[in-house]
Amino acid sequence: MKKSFRRAGQVAAVGVAAALAGGGLIVTPAFASDVQTETAPVLGDQYDAFATSLLTEHADVVNGVGFNGSDIVVSVTDDEKAAAAKELLAEYSNIVIKNRGYVQAQTTDDVVGGAGLINENASAVCSFGFSGWSPSGDPIILSAGHCGEVGDVVTRSLPSDDDAPYFPGEEPTYTVTRFGDVGSFEFSQWGGPGGSAGSAGDLTSTDISAISVDNSALNLLPKVTDWSSWESEDLSTSGTAITSVGTVAVGDSIFRSGRSTGKQEGSVTEIQSYVNVCEDVTTDPPTNCHVVYGFWTDAVSRGGDSGGSFVKGNAAVGVLSGGNGTESFATDLSNALVQADGYTVMLDLAEPAVTSPASGSTVAPGATISGTGPAGLTLTGFGSDIVIGDDGNWTATAPSEPGTHDFTLQVKDAGYNKSDTVPYSIKVEAAAIASPVITSPAEGSEVTGPQVTISGTGAAGATIELTGDVTGTTTVADGGTWSIIGDAEYGAAEVTATQTLGADVQTTNVSFTVVQAALAAPVITSPANGAELTTSPSAITGTGVAGAEVEVSLGNGSSGDTLPPVTVDAEGNWAVEVSNQLAEGTYTIGASQSLNGETSAVVSSTFTIVAATTPTPTPTDDPNGQLPGTGADGGALLGTGIVGGALVLIAGSVLLIARMRRNAAAE
Repeated sequence: MKKSFRRAGQVAAVGVAAALAGGGLIVTPAFASDVQTETAPVLGDQYDAFATSLLTEHADVVNGVGFNGSDIVVSVTDDEKAAAAKELLAEYSNIVIKNRGYVQAQTTDDVVGGAGLINENASAVCSFGFSGWSPSGDPIILSAGHCGEVGDVVTRSLPSDDDAPYFPGEEPTYTVTRFGDVGSFEFSQWGGPGGSAGSAGDLTSTDISAISVDNSALNLLPKVTDWSSWESEDLSTSGTAITSVGTVAVGDSIFRSGRSTGKQEGSVTEIQSYVNVCEDVTTDPPTNCHVVYGFWTDAVSRGGDSGGSFVKGNAAVGVLSGGNGTESFATDLSNALVQADGYTVMLDLAEPAVTSPASGSTVAPGATISGTGPAGLTLTGFGSDIVIGDDGNWTATAPSEPGTHDFTLQVKDAGYNKSDTVPYSIKVEAAAIASPVITSPAEGSEVTGPQVTISGTGAAGATIELTGDVTGTTTVADGGTWSIIGDAEYGAAEVTATQTLGADVQTTNVSFTVVQAALAAPVITSPANGAELTTSPSAITGTGVAGAEVEVSLGNGSSGDTLPPVTVDAEGNWAVEVSNQLAEGTYTIGASQSLNGETSAVVSSTFTIVAATTPTPTPTDDPNGQLPGTGADGGALLGTGIVGGALVLIAGSVLLIARMRRNAAAE
């Protein structure tokens, strides 16, 4: 059982909390019968001015002003003031009035032992909010400003003697056991700057403090406990890591944690709230009140929870400033840190991860190392800082010096937050030159000859020499490729590729078979296909594969001859002599060629020999019955002495003319 010893003062404090918790929560909207013609401002400077006016000019009625996402919420302390506020604000259509009673700072005045913070000077207990950093980078703890003044000494309390493990079965009794020294308050602001009460509409009105950590044995963690591990006295083994600082909106789910009630979940009900938080609400009016800017939630809290953390997801959003038994009011942490001028929250940064190559790998000098980490943050450990990309990826370059290299990798932000470290090691070796590889032809494959292309990969700049059935020399290109074209005989072939780069010499080989491509038929060029000839051709000509033997057949339907074979010359031409005079008729030529035991298809062509014809002139008589003049008379022609064929032709013509003339005379 928990210790039950309590002082009288503690009973009084509990009585106040019980009285507040017992008060009903009254929500009093303006009556529908009232004339509501105005809308109260809900944002910006106009909202601040409106809230300031209510809290200053009508402080006897209004105790707080906030915004619940749609309406202005005006907090009052009793039913009488609720009625007065309703009448005061009847013209506004977006006002909700809540009787919250007085909002008491959630501390106790007694010096009690517990897992929270104990203010030894003020004999009060509160709760730690978040681990953090001072402006100079020293570890501190953030809490509420009303929990202590600068210089007050702070100790810790034993978790099992705090009230959180027994709530809600038992209300807090504030019996504590000291658990070790911490430090002292080095910054504190409750209300406005310099200890002033603060005012509505003034964002400098806050509730925040920073506690130095003078005990070097303490190890602060960016974490908020959920109190499930209290029996071990080590609250750090269970809870939520804090990875950022955020803000809230109405309806957001949050949880809060403190030494009196432990972890309590709830929702944000109001934001942009200016509230009078009072130290003593047992007097009328309450005393020592300060205006604080923050937000309301429906998470339960009790005395001693002040300064405790409010968390949304993994974001730090507030510290407890006060409550009324059924609701909790938190300082807006983002705004409070602005007023704290350089104090920040300690964050749990994700450690970097190396994706390639794995730790312990052997790599070449200058190889690329890649990995992941929190976007926009900085990776350290490779000698120079590396900014992690917006996509969460980073790259580094391996050292050029051979040997084993050990690294300690870590992520840091622009402040003092650093991730856990990650060890990483690689071995750098100067790589031997890449062995030559013959990529084509493949081992055991067939390739068409006689020209063969041998190609492959190797070390850029190296010399490749081929020996064997294909020979040649080339240099490996910058991209690591090479190629040589050479002649090879048909049949089995083997080629060796030797790569030389400086003193490094390496070889590889490949075996393959060189085969002949399908032999094409020869081409018959003369006589042309379909030609008509008046004389017998003396030869048949064409083109083919150099060295091939061409066999030609010649026939005219029912009979034919195979002509003597001929060889295609080096220029690819061939000709077969036709020794016999061919008579008139249609002839078909067939031709094929053979090379290395392979014979092509037969190609055919036709031509026709026709009889030669001599044109016969047709004479025409003139009107006088005379033949047209030829430029000479017959006697003259006969007397010319023209010899040879011309004389015979002319003589024939003369005889023809003579006969025609005689026939004419006879008629």
